[in-house]
Amino acid sequence: MGLNVLFFFSGFFIANIIDTTLGLLYNIPFVSATCIVFFFEEFSKIYYRSLNRKPFRALQSINDIMELLDRVNFTKMGIIYGLLVDAFKLGS
Repeated sequence: MGLNVLFFFSGFFIANIIDTTLGLLYNIPFVSATCIVFFFEEFSKIYYRSLNRKPFRALQSINDIMELLDRVNFTKMGIIYGLLVDAFKLGS
């Protein structure tokens, strides 16, 4: 559980980096935002489809892959949370 919190907050930090970097790109903010959303949606599709394959979870290699996917999912949630917090800061 503690490692998941670390990945969540590392995603929060990555979101601050992404937000700062996208602020420097004056010409293509919509393209970069579209790429971020596309990445999140594709990863979510892979992650939630892999959760449905429970009969194969007994294999060690599958468990390692699921652990990696869990960590990337916590990082993704941290990035989304960080981007929402930055949006609220900019909106106020």
